[in-house]
Amino acid sequence: MTRRIQDGTQRSLQAMDQGCAMANSNVEHIGELSGSLSFIDQCVSTIKDMSLQIASSAEEQAAVANEISCRIISINGVADTTSQGAAQTTEASRKLADLAEHLRKIASQFVIWFTKLFPYLQVI
Repeated sequence: MTRRIQDGTQRSLQAMDQGCAMANSNVEHIGELSGSLSFIDQCVSTIKDMSLQIASSAEEQAAVANEISCRIISINGVADTTSQGAAQTTEASRKLADLAEHLRKIASQFVIWFTKLFPYLQVI
């Protein structure tokens, strides 16, 4: 009976030693896991900061694109106005050319009339 008690005690000690070894191993794994979690936390923080920078850059880019769009619309308006002005200038030039031709014809008729009326005067 003593022998069985000693064997039982021996097995209990072995089980406690194994449990203690497993507990120590678990403590080591928890320490490694804690380091890994800390590293993951740092990575997530870095990714968050990068995401904020990207969002800020995207907002700035959108503002610049909007400004460019407004300026293009303004330039388009100026181009339309310039085109209309050029068309008006072309029309006015055509009318002026027509008036000049009409005036030339009237002046020519005047010279003919003048020379008939005053044949002794020389027209230059």
